[in-house]
Amino acid sequence: VELLARLELDTDVVDVDDAARDGLVTVADDEVGDLELGGRRAGNEVDFRLGGHASIVAHRRAVAHCACQTDVMRATVLHAPSDIRLDDVEEVTIEQDSDAIVRSLATCICGSDLWPYRGLAGPQSKPRKIGHELVGVVESVGSTVSDVAVGDVVVVPFLYSDNTCALCRKGVHTSCVNGGGYDGCQAEKVRVPQADGTLVKVPADRVDDDILPHLLALSDVFPTGHHAAVSAGVTEGSTVVVVGDGAVGLSGVLAAKRLGAETVIAMSRHEPRQAIAREFGADHVVAERGKQGAE
Repeated sequence: VELLARLELDTDVVDVDDAARDGLVTVADDEVGDLELGGRRAGNEVDFRLGGHASIVAHRRAVAHCACQTDVMRATVLHAPSDIRLDDVEEVTIEQDSDAIVRSLATCICGSDLWPYRGLAGPQSKPRKIGHELVGVVESVGSTVSDVAVGDVVVVPFLYSDNTCALCRKGVHTSCVNGGGYDGCQAEKVRVPQADGTLVKVPADRVDDDILPHLLALSDVFPTGHHAAVSAGVTEGSTVVVVGDGAVGLSGVLAAKRLGAETVIAMSRHEPRQAIAREFGADHVVAERGKQGAE
């Protein structure tokens, strides 16, 4: 994966490493400017441990010293089933006082992103940005935002919510009366509505490239598995059967063990996922299905 800058030069796209060698940009790990993007090695970490989720981690930043288009950004855009592209799109901005703009450090592909990609999510009338999971840095905030500030590293959950409505207070943040989904999180920047109720700050001294994939799992997949275990009533000493060995199923195995289950049985027919299930705490793996599996 290459994250590239669009520069007003003879060529449309300039690779960061080539541009640095030619003296067009300088590259630094601690410098922040109008243009920030990953270098050629930006996407060299892909974590498939949780099946359908793959993390893309940016390791380098480039600060351009030439005239650049500051009103566009790069984003993953689904034009039609099986037609997905990395496009230039309009850069996101603050629209409501409760918004925050988050610059991506890591984003990922969810199994549910594959539904529209495969044409299983109904008709698509126009191209649209995709993705709903993100770890990033707050770049700007609206006038009423008080719980996060510019420079904070945050986990962006898969839906936004105000964390104050009656449904949020009952723990059903996905049904928040003022909540909803994002306009694509597989992008250089994302607008997050209801920033105070949505964003989860991460201690700055805990953030490095190694921890980013783990933080990214907290944006959707692991909380989904944890919610399943809680909804099933898993407690200390429980016996648990997890049906399914995808990203959420494996997270359910891990969550059940964390909640104190004495015995966890993973239903899985895929050897690589069986190995992960055992690593996550499964005591038994059952490959059979139907009545044979139940027996």
